[in-house]
Amino acid sequence: MNRLRLAAVFLSVGTLVALGYVPFGSDRDAQANASAGFKFANITHQAGFVSLRNLGGHGVQAADVTGDGFDDIYVTNIADPHQDRRELFFVNRGDGTFREQAIEAGIEDDGFFAGEGEESHAAVFADFDNDGDYDLFNAHTWTNRDRIYRNDGRGRFVDLTESAGIQIVEKDSRGVAAGDINGDGRVDIVLSAWEGRPQVAYINRGSFHFLRRDNLGIDKRELSNQGIMLTDYDADGDLDFASTGWFALDLPLGPIALYQNRGTGVFTEVTAESGITFKENVPGNGWAFGDVDNDGDLDALVIGQDKAKLYLNAGGGKFQFAQDFSRGHFTAGLGDLDHDGDLDIYFAGNQAIFENNGKGFFKRVPVAGLTGVGANPRAVSLVDIDNDGDLDFAVASKRGRNTMFRNNLNDDNWLQVELRSPRGEAGAFGARVYVYDAGHLNDPKHLKGLREAQSANGYCAQNSPVLHFGLKAGTSYDLKVRFLDGTTVTRPGVQTTQRILVDGRNP
Repeated sequence: MNRLRLAAVFLSVGTLVALGYVPFGSDRDAQANASAGFKFANITHQAGFVSLRNLGGHGVQAADVTGDGFDDIYVTNIADPHQDRRELFFVNRGDGTFREQAIEAGIEDDGFFAGEGEESHAAVFADFDNDGDYDLFNAHTWTNRDRIYRNDGRGRFVDLTESAGIQIVEKDSRGVAAGDINGDGRVDIVLSAWEGRPQVAYINRGSFHFLRRDNLGIDKRELSNQGIMLTDYDADGDLDFASTGWFALDLPLGPIALYQNRGTGVFTEVTAESGITFKENVPGNGWAFGDVDNDGDLDALVIGQDKAKLYLNAGGGKFQFAQDFSRGHFTAGLGDLDHDGDLDIYFAGNQAIFENNGKGFFKRVPVAGLTGVGANPRAVSLVDIDNDGDLDFAVASKRGRNTMFRNNLNDDNWLQVELRSPRGEAGAFGARVYVYDAGHLNDPKHLKGLREAQSANGYCAQNSPVLHFGLKAGTSYDLKVRFLDGTTVTRPGVQTTQRILVDGRNP
C-alpha cells in the first residue's frame, strides 16, 4: 500500500568527500564546509512546531495517530516541579506543516497537584488493544499520575487510566517503552525509576486492562534511570531491556544496565557479560540499537552526558567496543540520512552528523542547515514529516525552543516499510525487517539492511514506527519480516521509492 505523495522535484546527491575524523567543533565551521550529501533546513516556524514559553520540551514521539498516512508528533514538557506546562500534540496536515491540537485531542495532560505540575519526561505511542491505531501512555514525573489514552482511530483520545488499572506509584519516571515482553501477543509497558525506586511494568491482560508488576527480575541496585529501551538485541525472539542511569546525592548510581529476557518478561542482568562498559563517573542518558555494519545483528550506541560509545554485536549476546564519540549529551538518532545504504548518527546536542563508512566506522561530516537548535536538547525523533522519502528531525529542548529540520536530500533511493503484527498491532514492536538483493533471500552476503521496530530510542524519544531504508532506485529487493511471535513473511521483488505495508495477518 503506497500512501505517499512523491516529491515533484528530485535533487541529485553529491559525492561525499573523504574528510577523516573531525572532533566536535563549532557549527559555524561545519556550515562553511558543508558536504553536498547532507543538507537540512530549519523549518520550525513554517512547520508550526511551536513551543510553550519558548522552552520546556523534553520528550518527543512520532506516529501516524490520525490514520491519514502522515506521522504526527507529541512533545512532553517538563522543567521544574512547580511549573505547569501542558503537553503538545502536532497533527500533520500533509503539506509539511502541523496544527497543534493537544486540547482538542484530549491529551494535553494539564494539571497541578499538591504544588507539583503534572509534567512528563517521556511518553509512548503504541497499539495497546491491537485495533490498528496508536494509543498513548504518558509517564508523569512529579505527581506519578501516569495516564493511558485510547485512540478512536482518528486522533481523538479517551482517558482510560482508572479502568485500565494504571496506578499512582512513586517512581518519578524518566523513560517509558512499550512492547510484548511476555510473549502473549499484547503490548506491555515498562517504566524507568529515579533514585533507587523500583522499575514498574504493566502487563497487558487484554480489553485495555493492565496488571501492575514490580518484580521484573531486575536487581535492586540504586539506579537513577534515564532513557530506556526494549529491543531483541540477542535475536532470540523476545524483548530485552536496556537502561541508563544518572547521578543522585553526588554518587554514581549505575550509568548503564543491560537485562536479558528469559522469555516470560522476567529479566536477568547481563551488563558485564555483554562486554559493554561505561565509566561510573559518566552519566548514561540513552541507548540506540541498530545494525550499523549491515551484518544482520543489532549494534549498540550508548549515549552519555560527556561522551558516547559504539559497540558492535559479536553474536551470542556479546559486544565489542568499536568507537568513542566526544560529548554525546542526551540523545542521538540512527538513520540512513544520505541514502547510501547504512545507518548514520545524528547528535542533537552538538548538531553533528557522523557518516558511516559502510562498515560501522563513523566520521563527522560538515552539514548545511543544522542551525538554531534550542538550548539543552533532550530528545530527537527521526521521522519523514513530509513523506518525500528521506528522514527529517524533530528535536525537543529543555531550555530553548523545540526545533524541526527538513532533510533536503529529495532523491529516489529509499524504501519504507509499515508493519502490522499477526495479532493486529500497529507498528509490530520487536519485529525485524531484512532487505536482500533480489533473488538472494537469506544470503548474508547480499543483505542490504536490517531494521527493528522499536518503541523508544535514545533519551525520552520515539522514532517513526515506519521503518526506513536507503536503497538504490530502480532496483528490486527481497524482503523478509520476522515478527516477535516467530511468524515470517517474505515479499520478493519489491521496488524502491515507495512505502509498503506488511501485515502479519496475511502472510
